[in-house]
Amino acid sequence: MKKLLSIALVTILVCPLVYAQGPLEKVKMDVMGPKDGKLKRRVKMPVRLIVDHMMENGALTQEEIDANREEGADLRRQLHDARKAGDKDTARQVKDQMRAQRSEMRADLNRYLEENSDLRQQIDDMRAAVREKRREKRMERPVKEPKATGILKDLRDEKVEG
Repeated sequence: MKKLLSIALVTILVCPLVYAQGPLEKVKMDVMGPKDGKLKRRVKMPVRLIVDHMMENGALTQEEIDANREEGADLRRQLHDARKAGDKDTARQVKDQMRAQRSEMRADLNRYLEENSDLRQQIDDMRAAVREKRREKRMERPVKEPKATGILKDLRDEKVEG
């Protein structure tokens, strides 16, 4: 009962101080802040762009794409059914097949990119543009100092001293 009373008392005392600083509706948490040129977020490989390029050059046909999609959908169905039935061994085997298929696809795409420098350059330019756009957007965000924490720290220090 004493804990509940002390929590209620602290809440009643702290809330007016926090709201005196202004509404907190539009405050965004920017914990990390902007980093100078160190934007490490990965830009995904544009698979659709590579597949379209492969189709234009005859390295891949629509039938192969459809067969690969059907195989992936079949594996996802098998995984869903195995999970629903509670069969962990079958689910693990299906997941391993899916991983193997994914790694094979990645290897094929990387091999194709190594052979086609024009496509590689196009993708690198696109990635650079996306990174630059993210960097600009991040730098435009104002970094706000949390005002309420200073007040709470002062209250805590006063309480410790007194």
